[in-house]
Amino acid sequence: MNLRTGSKRTLVILGAGATRGALSGVGSPRVVPPLNRDFFKILNKFIVTTEGVKFKKAYKRLFDFIDREIGPKGIPRPTMEEVFNVLFISKDLPEIFHKGRGRRRTAGFRKEVRDFLSLLIRVFHFLQARSKNRDGIRHHEMITKALEPSDTILTLNYDTIMDNTLVQRGWNPRTGYGFQAQVKFETGIRPDGFSQTLRDVRLLKPHGSFNWYAKGKFNELESVLENRPVSKIVISRLPKLYEDNQQKLVRFFIPPLYTKFFKNKFWSKVWTLSYLAIRNAERIVIIGCSLIATDYHLRAIIAKAMFDKGKRYEEILIVDPDKRDKGTHKSVQKSLKSFFRGRSDGGCKTYDSFTQFCRKAF
Repeated sequence: MNLRTGSKRTLVILGAGATRGALSGVGSPRVVPPLNRDFFKILNKFIVTTEGVKFKKAYKRLFDFIDREIGPKGIPRPTMEEVFNVLFISKDLPEIFHKGRGRRRTAGFRKEVRDFLSLLIRVFHFLQARSKNRDGIRHHEMITKALEPSDTILTLNYDTIMDNTLVQRGWNPRTGYGFQAQVKFETGIRPDGFSQTLRDVRLLKPHGSFNWYAKGKFNELESVLENRPVSKIVISRLPKLYEDNQQKLVRFFIPPLYTKFFKNKFWSKVWTLSYLAIRNAERIVIIGCSLIATDYHLRAIIAKAMFDKGKRYEEILIVDPDKRDKGTHKSVQKSLKSFFRGRSDGGCKTYDSFTQFCRKAF
């Protein structure tokens, strides 16, 4: 990647904060890209929009579950990961997690899992369709313009903003994700030709993507995630709102779970490519990624890759607000600087926002 400090083989890691830092949000009350800690706060705002009001039933079922199984005596302000992990456990324990009296549901599936993931997709569909670029800057486009052969973008996000930005500049999704699958280009999104500069650039998504699909049924999502590879990729302006039931395809992304399905050869390959990208990089840029609890897999792989690298990185750039987290009493910047201490020739350079990084680094 060619930045002001020069051209170096670069790994860019994008977290949820990168999407929030790039999009200004929509409406009043303001719907912005959600983070783990405030997903339900954002969902409360989305559900009163003209788009969100259509999904009140799903919203009510999900919040009934939270009130009943987590409730005011449990976690005061549950995060996205906390709720979904309890929800995923509950689907196989109907003898413990059940609603009142009467016939108990069958183990292995519950509507609230579908509700949760459906609402997650719809929030991002809503934002990608309506939100403007924050501060008038095309953040993702600036990254893609600076990319060079052998650079890698590793994103923990499900959204397709980076995917689409790359495709529009001539990146080939048939090979660029690190695996091969059938690719369908929707009208208006297919490039005129493929760029030689971006030919070897990889976009790694170890948590999956809203535009990936695998053979299977939603009711058997866990089995699909454990055993299937991606069989179809849909490149479209916005994420599709529905599964492809006609072709018996289910959307293929890992929900916010502590389990990451590593025994599936597909996922293990993506994570291995991520490890190699971390180890082989000369520069690391981390944007809006705090390496929180459910990202301990990535944290461990980064630590192993740094050890195996055997030498320091030329640069480590951290992009995140220097604000103290109420839970840890430490800012993300300080936590990451501590994690990467001694791993860079020049220490860690920090930027307080995605906008500041775009204005000063390029």
